Amino acid sequence: MDSAAHARAKAALVAAYILLAAVTAALYGGWHRHEHGDSTLHAHGDGGASAGHTHPDAALLVAGAGLGVVGLTWLLIPPDRRRPLPGQLALCSAAAATIHFAVVWPHWDEYVPFAIAFAVTAVFQFAWAAVVLARPSRGVLLAGAIVNLGVAAAWVLSRTLGMPVGPEPWTPEAVGVADVAATVFELATAGGSLLLLSPAAPPRHAPWWDTRAAAQTLAVAIGVTLLVALTLL
Repeated sequence: MDSAAHARAKAALVAAYILLAAVTAALYGGWHRHEHGDSTLHAHGDGGASAGHTHPDAALLVAGAGLGVVGLTWLLIPPDRRRPLPGQLALCSAAAATIHFAVVWPHWDEYVPFAIAFAVTAVFQFAWAAVVLARPSRGVLLAGAIVNLGVAAAWVLSRTLGMPVGPEPWTPEAVGVADVAATVFELATAGGSLLLLSPAAPPRHAPWWDTRAAAQTLAVAIGVTLLVALTLL
């Protein structure tokens, strides 16, 4: 197999896994919605922790599936192209995508355009998580910063003035654990992307993010935050 065909095979494998992770998160969101009745969901989450029983075992599976997109991509790219900070940004993007896919199904019953918006955003965030690891170019980083800042701004609008469209236009929504976590992941992704784009950015191998301990600590923190967010969806 030549190098081009090999690269395409790797990309297809990552794409197939992204589809699996997306379906897993969406099914979890639909099941969670069914378990907890007709509580109203809005942009970025549920507006608060559910009053029913939580399912940390299922949430752990979904969190692992979502973050596994980054792990699989990391294994498939050459070791000399693995960069610490893009790897951490990819984890944040995949975590936000997992939360978004988990709320697609519940939003479908409430307001279809919101569900479509979540799905499109999540597809971008999962794809970006894979691409930024393999090719952290200026265009990729700029796209990540713009999209994630835009989604975070939409969340701020929904929690302050309310969205101009939807079941209840211009009605501020409650703040919940899942939506806050998704927004934090998006702001971290955007901030890190802008840091790498800045001419005054620190050297790529700055000590505070280039150590194995720092990378592992951040990865664990992202995973735990995603798990808690999914459990309290």
